[in-house]
Amino acid sequence: MKKFFLLNVIFFSFCYSLKSSNQAVASVLCPIYEINPYTNEYEWSDQWSYLLNNNTQSYKIRVKMNRVNGAVFSMDQAENLLAIINSTFSDLDISFHWDCIIYDVDDAVDSKNALDINISADIDGGDTPQMPGTQIEAGYTETYALVIHEIGHALGLLHTHHNSINDGNPGDETCEEYITPSTDEEEINNGFTCGDCIMTTPATKKLSLFQMGYDPSNNTCTWTPTELPDGTPHPNSSDIRGIDFFNPHMENIMSYNRRQDFDGDNEDESFDCRSEFVAEQGNRMRNIIENSKLLDEVRIYDNFSDIDFANNSFSEGINFGNNIYIDQELILPDGAEIAMFGNHKIVITQQGSIKGNDILIHSPCDEEWEGIEVYGQTNQNITAGLHLTGNSIIKNAKTGISQVYGGGNGYMNIVGTTFQDCER
Repeated sequence: MKKFFLLNVIFFSFCYSLKSSNQAVASVLCPIYEINPYTNEYEWSDQWSYLLNNNTQSYKIRVKMNRVNGAVFSMDQAENLLAIINSTFSDLDISFHWDCIIYDVDDAVDSKNALDINISADIDGGDTPQMPGTQIEAGYTETYALVIHEIGHALGLLHTHHNSINDGNPGDETCEEYITPSTDEEEINNGFTCGDCIMTTPATKKLSLFQMGYDPSNNTCTWTPTELPDGTPHPNSSDIRGIDFFNPHMENIMSYNRRQDFDGDNEDESFDCRSEFVAEQGNRMRNIIENSKLLDEVRIYDNFSDIDFANNSFSEGINFGNNIYIDQELILPDGAEIAMFGNHKIVITQQGSIKGNDILIHSPCDEEWEGIEVYGQTNQNITAGLHLTGNSIIKNAKTGISQVYGGGNGYMNIVGTTFQDCER
């Protein structure tokens, strides 16, 4: 039987810091179209070609919300934020599930087994330390677009103006996205390999208060290109070739198109043009979630077979969102958590086992879940079944543990385990 040992594995990740080189980030989060030295023809690099996959799967992400350094952020605001996040992502087959509690912390938190949304009193804008990553930090605004923008970064999206001349970051301006590609094969694929590397987001420069052609004080989501006296585009209204005018997607979450708070009273923050993603951005995020080892722990799994134990330690635990059938050996790190989202159960089959010390198995929102079923072993294999040691806890279950007979009793070693708020 193949065994999954979660304690001693090598952790692989292709994450880079946003605070380092943006081009380093882009080199990972963009497909690479390069010449094959053997055929002398352009081909997609196998290493990152998965970014172009048509991913039709659905994904669930666990969320924790943190109030940093006394920020003003109430339970009602947190519930509204979650509702708007899920509404924005509803057409992209990505959903977010909260622990139903706001944690008060001194500094931004990175829990690893959830996407931490840190609402901070220390910053006005937003920050995503790693991309892809498991934490974001943002100042609170009424529109929530800033938070959703940072979630986009955490799930692998670049700015729509990435690598443009006025990006303001040390990117590669020679890889600016063209407004209208030519017939040259390399240029046709410019939309996939340059800029934000999303073909269906129009080429744009950084839209901000100082961007010619855009006045964020007029409460509109329009951008007016600027012409030179001869009718050609002003450099601020075109790409590096200066042939065509920009026609940016003003409502895109990953743009910088937002209102500014001119007088410091926060009233202007009630308006923000950014409200949507394009479908291709959703596909890119799903591909990043599927392939980034860093995001494995924040996912909520509906199937045990979907979990990649070979490349991840799951040091904080695992999140389940369906009936889960454990048919192999599962060894959890000390102090790990199994979080159950929804009224589901864990079934340990005759071939499976769960083993761990000081383990917490519960529903994060203290909602009832079905509990654990342990099937009998035909050969009474005492290495199978349920083995919990130390101060392990099973909480909020309708039936904490039940034995299902089949050739013999389900084997359990649960000395020291306590049951809290279980129906029976």
